[in-house]
Amino acid sequence: MDALGGKVVREQREDFVDELIEKRVDARKAELARRKAERASAKAGKLESKLDVEIGDAQDKLQRTAEKARDRLGHTKAEMEAKLRALDEQAAKAPPEVKSRIERRIAEIRQQFGDRERKLTHAWQLAQEALHP
Repeated sequence: MDALGGKVVREQREDFVDELIEKRVDARKAELARRKAERASAKAGKLESKLDVEIGDAQDKLQRTAEKARDRLGHTKAEMEAKLRALDEQAAKAPPEVKSRIERRIAEIRQQFGDRERKLTHAWQLAQEALHP
């Protein structure tokens, strides 16, 4: 062996097999850890895509809610204006004691509409802030 440039190493067969088994165990353990990491990242990827879908659904629901708030505000405003027109017409034809009750009712309607308008506008603004940070 020396003439061929080789080296003879004498080792007990049991030691050699034990070391070989140990190396194989280490290699397979590393491969198992790598595969588990891949699986975990694949699960995270699947979970991430599921979360993306859920986030998209939540955004859609939020957008629809914001649109409902805006639409509701428009309907409420139109309804309030119609009521006020009708009350103004009644007040113009009413005797003084009835006219003062109608005017109080007009003030109440304006107050109620102002409160509703603030709430609906605030809801719409919050939704827009969440949708477009």
